Amino acid sequence: MGRPAKAVTKAKPAIINVAKPAKADPAESTALVPMPNSKALSLDVGMKALNMLSAVVTAEAQIHQLTESNASQRGKAQVLVAMAIHKAALADPSIRLEHCMMKDKTPEKIKLGKQVRLAIGLMVSDGKKVMLTPEAHAAQNAMPGDDADTIKRKKSVRSNFSTMLTKSMRVALHVIETKTKASIDKTGFLKIEGPAVKKIFGDTSVILNEDENQLKDKKGAIVGKLSKLPSFTEITRAVGDAHGVKVVARKDSRTQAVDPMAWLVQTADALVKALASLPDEIPAEVRKALDSLYNALDAKLV
Repeated sequence: MGRPAKAVTKAKPAIINVAKPAKADPAESTALVPMPNSKALSLDVGMKALNMLSAVVTAEAQIHQLTESNASQRGKAQVLVAMAIHKAALADPSIRLEHCMMKDKTPEKIKLGKQVRLAIGLMVSDGKKVMLTPEAHAAQNAMPGDDADTIKRKKSVRSNFSTMLTKSMRVALHVIETKTKASIDKTGFLKIEGPAVKKIFGDTSVILNEDENQLKDKKGAIVGKLSKLPSFTEITRAVGDAHGVKVVARKDSRTQAVDPMAWLVQTADALVKALASLPDEIPAEVRKALDSLYNALDAKLV
């Protein structure tokens, strides 16, 4: 006896979600209005203004992208230098990294700086003296034909690299003294592993990419934030504590990568709270500032 045939159920028609068209701007409707007098026309202005504004918005987006890219490249350059110094110090006992904790211009720190520059290819020795390579000298110092802007930029490069070198030496020193494992992560940032890492950040394995969301469970899944921002700065503070030297983070005058939308949301929330606490009699300077804000919002949100 054959099995009874299965009941055939009708397939439900697929539900297709169709995006609603954007609400039309009343100012762009096709309803007929009288054409302005010919003397009232400036027909070239509209597209000029739109193109100029479009260029501004595009430039702002590019600046934001470049700022983020610059911060990433700076961090990765720092990693390359730190790992090269780490390699040099392990291979040559005469490279005394602990001298990087001394004050600037001490003979020991000056010697260390020259040794490190020799090790990473920025200096050469002729057996009698050491000097910057021609390329390194030209990248950091004024050369014939350089204009004022170029000289200013090179001065900034020299100052920033000096800071980078000291920070890299201190990170390499910490890694060696605490027997921490260090490697370059696939993203180009420094990965450090060991008990000393957990003592600082709350996890035994951390990537120094300034992303706190790295706290992992036993299976390696992200479950929360580290106790401190994973950065070279935190490592330099730790090595400073170990050597009894207070490390003060260098004030960074560079533009920071900020999400403008997130910043606006935070600022708007703070402003709403501040407005709620305003007195009935609003001071003139506050009223003037709020009027300016109101006009800007009115122009943007129409």
